[in-house]
Amino acid sequence: MSQPPARYSVYGLTVGSEFDLPELRPASPEGGVDVTIGLADLDPAVGSDTDPGAQRVDATPTRCRLTYDSIGTFLIEAGGRIRCDPASEGSETHKIFRRILENQAMTVLLLQRGLLVLHASAAVIDGTAVVFVGERTTGKSTTTAAFHREGYPMLADDVVAIRFGDGRPTVVPGVPQIRLSPEAADELALDPVRSYDNDWGVEKVYYPIEAQADAAPLGAIYSLEEANDVGIEAFEGSTPFFELVTNTYAQGLLPDTRTTADHFDQCSRVVASTPVRQLRRPKRFDRLPEAVDLVAADVRDASERANTSTHFVPDRQ
Repeated sequence: MSQPPARYSVYGLTVGSEFDLPELRPASPEGGVDVTIGLADLDPAVGSDTDPGAQRVDATPTRCRLTYDSIGTFLIEAGGRIRCDPASEGSETHKIFRRILENQAMTVLLLQRGLLVLHASAAVIDGTAVVFVGERTTGKSTTTAAFHREGYPMLADDVVAIRFGDGRPTVVPGVPQIRLSPEAADELALDPVRSYDNDWGVEKVYYPIEAQADAAPLGAIYSLEEANDVGIEAFEGSTPFFELVTNTYAQGLLPDTRTTADHFDQCSRVVASTPVRQLRRPKRFDRLPEAVDLVAADVRDASERANTSTHFVPDRQ
């Protein structure tokens, strides 16, 4: 008799998986699931070759096939099902396979469900989500880890999913771990960390988060920029909008899935309700506490202004 699927909670969804996903938070065995994950024999995406890790994509509005040659193929359907075909027997237990599933494949599923997904990291300050975007190597994960070290709960790393409803946009909790360079983990005194022989070629370690934040309303977005000193600057004109568009996860899928217009609308809604600023700081570990304090003060100042501002309608004379 087969075992029932293991249940996990991630990105605000309950996931049932045929194989173990030890990075994810266990979910209650009661009730239904939002997403099912299982193994299946799949044809690779068209155009696949044998270059290690080469990615191929075949997407429609409701289905997306991702093939990572030498790793496996993932079929994501209608925002509710992911089927996986490992390139070799048992490789679903490898870290690189699970990372693609939990990041890239789940990102596609979230897009199918109508969420805005950013290549970013996020922490929580006084009950609101603060998101960090920026180019590769700008230190998004390191910045979030620094906030976590100072007592601000971590919400997501690498993949930040934003859900829309009647109120403010909400950031849902991602995979409860932070992926860092060994140097960053040492400088921030993060312990324990894990490394894997079957991960991507770039040397990284993973810091598991025991007490991850719950979903939180989006409070601010900071674009990281290297500078000689620590400071926060406002963007002008349409720059905040383009910051979101530039840092969208899986931008290349938007035309094939016919979601470009919806995506632009989501970015506009975020910009209309959320401050998007530039956080300038040196890429030095000893300056991280200064950046943490500055951002925390900026978020609190913005919250106080929002809570105390009152709009008066003058009496007609």
